[in-house]
Amino acid sequence: MVKELEARQLRYTCDPSSFAFKSTADLDPLDRIIGQERAIEALKLGLGIKDAKNRYNIYVAGDPGTGKMSAVERFLSKASAEEPQPPDLCYVHNFDNAYSPHCLELPAGRGCQLRSELEQLVKRLKREIPSVFESDEFKGRSKKTVERFAQKRTALLEDMEKQSRELGFSLQRTPIGINTLPLDDSGEPLSQEDYAALPDEQQGAIRNRQVEVQALIQERLQDVARLDEERESEIKELAKEAVLFMIEPHFGTLKNGYEGLEKVLDFLDSLKKDIVENLDVFRNGGTQARKPPMP
Repeated sequence: MVKELEARQLRYTCDPSSFAFKSTADLDPLDRIIGQERAIEALKLGLGIKDAKNRYNIYVAGDPGTGKMSAVERFLSKASAEEPQPPDLCYVHNFDNAYSPHCLELPAGRGCQLRSELEQLVKRLKREIPSVFESDEFKGRSKKTVERFAQKRTALLEDMEKQSRELGFSLQRTPIGINTLPLDDSGEPLSQEDYAALPDEQQGAIRNRQVEVQALIQERLQDVARLDEERESEIKELAKEAVLFMIEPHFGTLKNGYEGLEKVLDFLDSLKKDIVENLDVFRNGGTQARKPPMP
């Protein structure tokens, strides 16, 4: 039978006085999903499966508002409370392959500790490493190295000048290279007119000696370039030695706190090595950022 209803009759209302509680905060949360007893049993079964390789997952689906998320979180919280506390997993830079970070496993809580200690260490090194390069000892040793190589460089160039004169040429340095000037019997440069007036045989002899001089110049300039490389390499090694001496105690103290965690110790050794190999990043107080790897 069809019956006409008033608007107020279309809304269901409950009398609050019929409830035995003042607030829903006084109620214990449901341990089930309403109308989904089988789902609860399946959830309990899934959580009870122990697999060392973690090959199983639980998939939960349902209409919005049915309480599935709250129920799953509640079951997971209860289950995890009965399990051993999981370790901290920390992903750190791989200095051999930036696209493949290392995963460090530490006891619970030690991951945050490691991060904090590394942050403090880097801040400290940004302050202390620049002071190494400003120290009197480092400047003094660097100066002696530069002076020693400068003497070798001067000796090479003087020898080049001497041998060139023995072959009858003087050398003239220009912004774009070294010119070879043939000399007359008095040791003065030949003018173009005087050279042109020489017999062909004598001109040919001068040209042959000029080839020797140019080969000598090329050889000596290569020697000078090698000397410059050796000087820079020696100064770089000097800087590494000085910085390593300064940072070694800091890393030693840090490593003492992670004895038995071999992967952490290996990472700290790699970090120390990378710092020593990239001192320019720290020279100006760490203001020079390292470029990220190209994709």
